[in-house]
Amino acid sequence: MNVWLPRYTGVKTREEPMKKVFIVDLTREEKTELSKLISKGELRARTLNRAHILLSANEGRTDKEISEALHTSPSTVERTRCSFLEGGLEHALNESPRPGGKRKLDGHQEAYVVALACSEPPEGKKRWGMQLFLGRQARGAWGGRGDLR
Repeated sequence: MNVWLPRYTGVKTREEPMKKVFIVDLTREEKTELSKLISKGELRARTLNRAHILLSANEGRTDKEISEALHTSPSTVERTRCSFLEGGLEHALNESPRPGGKRKLDGHQEAYVVALACSEPPEGKKRWGMQLFLGRQARGAWGGRGDLR
């Protein structure tokens, strides 16, 4: 694990205040791994962007230079640097799970909804509408496993 301390660089002016810079120092293995990931071309866009940020930061470029070259914000560059220094390469490249609401349906209920939506609508109807679907649900189509609300 790389040890890091925030370092302040530059001179404070009215146009550009002094900013905290987190120094990225990649090992040879980390550089090799990033280069391989980039050359594969199979990464998600955010992961690819983070890999480019880390390689550029390792070359000594500033957040502003990196953000302009990669068409991203300086705060994205700073967060990526900080993430690398806090948790290493994997932590910097991959997103943490985001909080969200609880799932409304379990696997069984989700499979039922998909099957119902893909099935033929009742006779006399062109497609499944929400009222029609909820009517089917109200008649116990869930098999006693709860409802959507």
